[in-house]
Amino acid sequence: MRPIRFIQETSPGSVQRRNFPSLASAAVKRAVTVGVMAAFSLFVMAGPAHADRWEKFPGRGNRADWEKSWNIVLKQAYPLTQQEKWKEAMPLLERAIKIYPGDSFYHFLLAMGKQKTGNPKGAIPEFEKAMELDPNDDHCPYYLGLLYDEEGQFAKSKPLYRKAVKISPLNSEAWTALALATQEVDGPKKAVEVYNEATKLCPKEIMLWNNLGGTQLALLKNYKEAEAAYRKAVAIDPKNYSPKVGLGEALLRKGAYKESLKVLQECSRMPESKDPERAKALGAMIKEVKKKLAPKPKPKKKVVKPATPGASGTPGTSPAPATTGTTAPPAAPATPSSAPATPQ
Repeated sequence: MRPIRFIQETSPGSVQRRNFPSLASAAVKRAVTVGVMAAFSLFVMAGPAHADRWEKFPGRGNRADWEKSWNIVLKQAYPLTQQEKWKEAMPLLERAIKIYPGDSFYHFLLAMGKQKTGNPKGAIPEFEKAMELDPNDDHCPYYLGLLYDEEGQFAKSKPLYRKAVKISPLNSEAWTALALATQEVDGPKKAVEVYNEATKLCPKEIMLWNNLGGTQLALLKNYKEAEAAYRKAVAIDPKNYSPKVGLGEALLRKGAYKESLKVLQECSRMPESKDPERAKALGAMIKEVKKKLAPKPKPKKKVVKPATPGASGTPGTSPAPATTGTTAPPAAPATPSSAPATPQ
């Protein structure tokens, strides 16, 4: 398992991670929460897996040294990391590395400890050392990518995420991170290509379809494509608020007002809509779609009132138009001149 990274929610919820937090409308935001304990469980095992771990690193030192270092990590350092007591765990990890420097897991834990205690620069060489010791592990490139993301160095995180998905093609967390880093470096169109690549491998991953829909909707204004992606996400989980409200907005922007209203009203009955920020955004969309559906009033015929005739000799006044049914008197014939025209 990987940590959940909360991405963006456009309008009330177009792009995000599984927990679908409500973030600012229109802006594409990132918030990274590094939860490593689930990942640690993949490493820390007893019994046969304990022996397998040594076999994974043949010829890298003395086994007795590794056994000693492993006991320090497993029995002392690791329980402290579970309690978020990183400062207390780090000296133990450094001691274990001094005894046996060839285990990638020790460097991975130490990197996480340095990052957690406010030393991200010090974490980088530990992540790199862990990747050198175990090139086939996807955790280190993923977490190092997260670190670079926090610093806004997406050009550095992007190849790390690509490495992670190459190692674990079904890792949807790394795919999403890769798409977001690609969006920052190359733009949303290239991010869509990554999402399309990812959804072929992870077709049941709601997070990927939801983020794809949000990118199409909020950044590219491709409402038809956004609708299609959101429908995929809703089909996976009809009770999930975020892709459903995203579908409602895509339909609204597309001009399918009746269906949009139906979907948005369904969202208003979901528990997530009780959140004040979401309720405000959702209410605004429902109001907008109802306005679009409201019958337009028939235009009123303009009644032309007769102008009041002005006083005699007043400039700028016009004679009153003839009243309907009144026959205007014929114009008086011109009086012929009494004198004949003089011939030329």
